[in-house]
Amino acid sequence: MGETERTVPGRSLFFPGPVRWAVEPLDDSLEPGTVLTALPVSDAVRARGARLSRHRDRVAFAQARRLALALAHDELQHGRGPSWAGTLALVQSCPDCGGGDHGAPALVAPSPGADARRRIPLHVSWAHSTGHVAAAVSVLPCGVDVETAGGPTPEFVLTTEEIARWDARGRPAALFRWWFTVKEAAVKCGLLDIDAFGEVSAEELGRCPEVVLYSSEVPGTGPGNGASASVMVRNA
Repeated sequence: MGETERTVPGRSLFFPGPVRWAVEPLDDSLEPGTVLTALPVSDAVRARGARLSRHRDRVAFAQARRLALALAHDELQHGRGPSWAGTLALVQSCPDCGGGDHGAPALVAPSPGADARRRIPLHVSWAHSTGHVAAAVSVLPCGVDVETAGGPTPEFVLTTEEIARWDARGRPAALFRWWFTVKEAAVKCGLLDIDAFGEVSAEELGRCPEVVLYSSEVPGTGPGNGASASVMVRNA
């Protein structure tokens, strides 16, 4: 677990190390259409956000991308990433169907004198759950996740040993959320396949020598409304 690097207004977490990451409470007053119009994302992404049926889902969709871009700009100006003062855009591409409104995100900048875009060497990840959004950027492959109450069944997420340990401790929600976020972060940074959640423990993933893991309970959340967040970075 890392220490808070500095306080950013409205952000619950902001950690140092090989990754810059943050968690924000969902802003129900936000107008997602206005945010997406202002963000440098594709028309396909804007259309996908507009198709979401629930207002809170549209807010989370827009707010997570806004947070990712804010962290990317901060990293490029003040962090370990390459120095960059030009225009940035967020793009997505699905390796299976080729769609441009979903898939792994990337940062790009217009290439001078060409229509093609040049990729900025920063990795980007984001997540949202009921009441929170999270984002992370790093020069290394990274994945972030945030979880609140609810979610998938323990039988899908946990190994047999984890379920036994969880039962023995009275099934604390925070422990389940921690394990779940670690595994989701591992998937997003390319260390774990989602179908293998029940085959490898969160602690085994955290001890893997090729990763750096940060996890935390989100400050300000109560016993009945808790949230956990994890970010994983692959250093090999």
